[in-house]
Amino acid sequence: MRWDILERHLSEAAFLWTQWERVLHAPHYTLEDVAELEERLRAHLDGLVLGGPPVADRLLWPAMEEAEPGLAQAAALCLLHEELDPHLDCVEHWLPTEQVSLPEPLRRILEVVERPGLPERLHLGLDARPLPIRAELARLLGLRRVRLGEFLEGLLTSSDEDARVAALQAIESAPDPAFASGVQRSLNTASTKVRDAAITTGLVLGLHAAWDQCLRQVRSHAPEGARCRLLLALCGSADSTLLLREALEKPELRRDTLWAVGFSGRPALAEACLPLLRSEACAALAGEAFCAITGLVLEGRFRAGPPPEPEEPLPLEEDLATSVELTAESELPLPAADAVEAWWASARKNFDFQARYLRGQRLTPTSLLDALEHGPMRRRPVQSLELAIRSQGELSVQVSGFTRMQRRQLQAARQCRLTASKLFAAMG
Repeated sequence: MRWDILERHLSEAAFLWTQWERVLHAPHYTLEDVAELEERLRAHLDGLVLGGPPVADRLLWPAMEEAEPGLAQAAALCLLHEELDPHLDCVEHWLPTEQVSLPEPLRRILEVVERPGLPERLHLGLDARPLPIRAELARLLGLRRVRLGEFLEGLLTSSDEDARVAALQAIESAPDPAFASGVQRSLNTASTKVRDAAITTGLVLGLHAAWDQCLRQVRSHAPEGARCRLLLALCGSADSTLLLREALEKPELRRDTLWAVGFSGRPALAEACLPLLRSEACAALAGEAFCAITGLVLEGRFRAGPPPEPEEPLPLEEDLATSVELTAESELPLPAADAVEAWWASARKNFDFQARYLRGQRLTPTSLLDALEHGPMRRRPVQSLELAIRSQGELSVQVSGFTRMQRRQLQAARQCRLTASKLFAAMG
């Protein structure tokens, strides 16, 4: 057995996993691009699995203890393969009864791996486990559309905020109207993260109380209301989304509000982005939001050059931090404000200010699904959320999962007969 080749497979798989995780949120990658990267990852994983138990013992199990990014995840993906573990014994190994929290590498792997029998094995772990483990398993089972019934009641009434959030997320992923009263009780909690989870889940369940609470949070203009400003953009009418225009005028709310505005589809809010195209702090976000509504592409004369290099070089420590911590936002193009404004002066007349638009086309079920299939990865989590809210949880795309599963979910959504009037009626 060529251990040098197998070690290279593991190293490459670890690198490709970290790349795959990064591009799931990249503005210049699409689902097709991610699928190509994913196939390269799978090829290296397959090379390890073919090595059988000797590779598991010598390379994979030791890699589970490593802190190097991607290494433990790549090993876990292999160890969960049917050829290496036909009975899923590794799950019990990773989750002994005395385990108090879910290991971070395993948490993400269990979100994305597709393996027959895994939901049933995770369900067994709900018994006699510490609360953090039970809560995480409930969330993971929710992602697999497993309804947990009475088990979630205990989590919803827990004093532990993370457990309540996990329960609400499980209900969001696998909606069950039986929990409407429990979700409604969570709407008025003092915890921002519990309240935001309850509002999101409540909207998926179609609870008017969730919409009312969402509006109250937006009207408060509190910095912690970012989630509700996003939900308002997705669900509000042309009149109610004017609240977002007010939020744009507040510097402390501007950045997260620009993110929300891009999903509103409202031409009036696209127009409100124009003065911010010259803002040094948020020009790229303003350009992204404007283009998401109008369909303009920031290329050629519409794209500004990169900002000038600083005269004094950054200290080494700061330079390293800047280069390592590249964000998706840092990859956005900068708009050429004069050219964009001139384009809008001509194009404005083509937009109905009472309608919603997606990349310059009226928002419809088909255009939303097209965006999920062909649009930038960075924007897909919010578009998937809108699909779930509009269909009251009937349709979902797990945009953080492997592309094969996502394509199946998209195909199922295209075959579902939900009318545009049902999907896109504003809530208020």
